[in-house]
Amino acid sequence: MLGGADAAAWLKAGLEGPK
Repeated sequence: MLGGADAAAWLKAGLEGPK
């Protein structure tokens, strides 16, 4: 996995994946 912090960012942005 890339990182929990990144995943949280995607969730905040409403995305299902990275960037």
